[in-house]
Amino acid sequence: MPEYMPLILYYPNNETYTLTPDDKVRVMKKSLSEILTRYYPFAGRLHTPTAPYIDCDDEGVVFVEAKHDSQMNMLQHVSDENDNVGQLYVDGMFWPNSPYTESLMGVQVNHFVCGGMAVAISLSHKVGDGCTLGSFVSHWASVARYGSTDHKEVLPLDPYYVQLPATTNFVPLEIVDLLPRRPNAVTRKFLFPNSKLSDLKNKVIAEGGSTLSINNPTRV
Repeated sequence: MPEYMPLILYYPNNETYTLTPDDKVRVMKKSLSEILTRYYPFAGRLHTPTAPYIDCDDEGVVFVEAKHDSQMNMLQHVSDENDNVGQLYVDGMFWPNSPYTESLMGVQVNHFVCGGMAVAISLSHKVGDGCTLGSFVSHWASVARYGSTDHKEVLPLDPYYVQLPATTNFVPLEIVDLLPRRPNAVTRKFLFPNSKLSDLKNKVIAEGGSTLSINNPTRV
């Protein structure tokens, strides 16, 4: 699949932190370079749209910084159909209209005038899925927090990559022929108001109590 899976993480300004925006970016770059030794295919290149292999040449991932004249909350809750959302990602690496590019991963750090920051990550669907992207980001965040992949608090993670040539079909044709045909498929989109999400977060905090120590659950 040629699409890039997008993931964006918003971080509001916290005046208690002593790190400057430049310091944060340096930490991110250093930790990213360290974990790419484990996720080495992401740092390679796909030199043609139909290439059956990844050239693991260690060219690295695309890393971009951008400054926005707007407040972070103006873009934090907009739909992915809004054209402004694409500005938060590396050019051309935004679902679903992703043109071909050799790079398999892109990271764009967005700085807002309010002091907030948004980290947008794009991963080619040809090298991973949502679970892969989540594992990668969790490992990256852990290394960024503790400073090294060898730190005792960083769980060892050694992903295994199958060394097999790619095929033109993910599913055998004989299985595809057995799948039911759905010419009149219907999709639905569910929107959750911010007020309802806040109610759910408060419910989680109340039910969790001191046992789970959930003080600020995420919107997810």
